[in-house]
Parts: sequence; structure tokens; C-alpha cells
Amino acid sequence: MNLDLKLIEYRDRLKISKSDSNATVFDPIRKRYVQLTPEEFVRQLFILYLLEEQGIGIRKIMVEREIMVGDRKKRFDLVILDAHNEPNILIECKSYKEEVNNKVFEQIGHYNLAVKAKYLIITNGMKSYAAQIHYGQKEFTFLNDFPQTDSA
Repeated sequence: MNLDLKLIEYRDRLKISKSDSNATVFDPIRKRYVQLTPEEFVRQLFILYLLEEQGIGIRKIMVEREIMVGDRKKRFDLVILDAHNEPNILIECKSYKEEVNNKVFEQIGHYNLAVKAKYLIITNGMKSYAAQIHYGQKEFTFLNDFPQTDSA
């Protein structure tokens, strides 16, 4: 059930800039340097995985966009769009220090009420899990592999 994405193998490809008290990493989607936090480290590893391993185009990846979940503003980590520019995969990135547990699954489930993606992925960089949503049956199934994308 744990996807073995080997995200850590992409760490040497990250463009990191360090100053006296601050470290930043270049985000190829937003085309700018952003503060390097533990969660951002995982998000950038996943972005490189999407670009290099899955061959997903930059224009099909959305990063940290605001959504409304009920009456609250939230921000998702990553969304991969399909060929019709509809959300296909919603990805929640956590710090490598944070455990991937039911709380994270609940969080991404709530976010998906607004996003309505076909697939969900949660990762802390070391462990990654994917699920397919079956809206008609109101259930999901865990996947053994990265979801098939129809991003064109």
C-alpha cells in the first residue's frame, strides 16, 4: 500500500539558496524561490518526481491554491489537472518529521470536498499513499501504484 516513490533521490536536484538566517528553494511551478520549510522540502521533492518521473507538464500542476472548505479558507499543496484542466489528483505533503496517519487522511478528504479530484495522495517524503475515490459508491480504494494520469 505504501508507494515507494524514492522522493529523497531528488534532493540533489533541488535549487537551494542559503543566507545567514534563511534558506529558500526554487519552485519550478511558481517560478520563484520560496522559504525552505520541512513541508516545502517534501513538496519540492514531489514536484520534481511529477515532472521527471511521471512526465507531467508544468502547466498541469497547481501549487498552494486557496480553496473554501465549508466556511473556512484553506490551501491545498498540489493538484494535478487532467486533459480537460479538471482536478485529477490532490496531493497533501507533510514534513518528513510528521507521521502520515488518519488525521492527514481526514484533512485531505475535507479538502477534496472542494477540489473533487479522482485520486488522493498523501506523503511525508518517506511514506506515500494513494487512493482512488469512487463518488457513486461514496468510498475509496487504496492503490499500489501511482495513479494513472490523463494530463495532456
